[in-house]
Amino acid sequence: GTGTNIGDQIGNFTLTNCNGDSVSLHDSCGSSRITWLIGSATWCGYCPQQIAEARQAQQQVGAETLAFYIIADDVTSQSGCLSYAQSEGVDPSQMLYATQSSAAMNAVLNRVSGIGQGFPMNAIMNGYTMELLYAGDGYAEGLGNQVIEALNQ
Repeated sequence: GTGTNIGDQIGNFTLTNCNGDSVSLHDSCGSSRITWLIGSATWCGYCPQQIAEARQAQQQVGAETLAFYIIADDVTSQSGCLSYAQSEGVDPSQMLYATQSSAAMNAVLNRVSGIGQGFPMNAIMNGYTMELLYAGDGYAEGLGNQVIEALNQ
């Protein structure tokens, strides 16, 4: 898909994770019910809270139900990625970056309708179809609990 609106299938992208592996969004299709992308930056004050919500939600429902990836806007090296993943308590395979600052955001989240320039940026998709279910920028307090509630319905 190439969609950018709620209800559309999100276009594919490939970024590098902290382990040096290429990660393609559509390759993860079918591995979980929900896929949550969080656009983050090392300087962002609210990003650690949003990341913690995603991590706690995944711990509660399991990785087969909720997958999440952090797209680090201002991280441009593998060592920087590993450092940021460690500081946020995130599995390095779930932290993604591009070698040019903001390139990852421009490739992914800045194309999605409903997401402005505020960090953290959130996009939540059906993990089987990559249909966009939610998009927004700025800290969305309680979003992790809303995802869990939706999964339990």
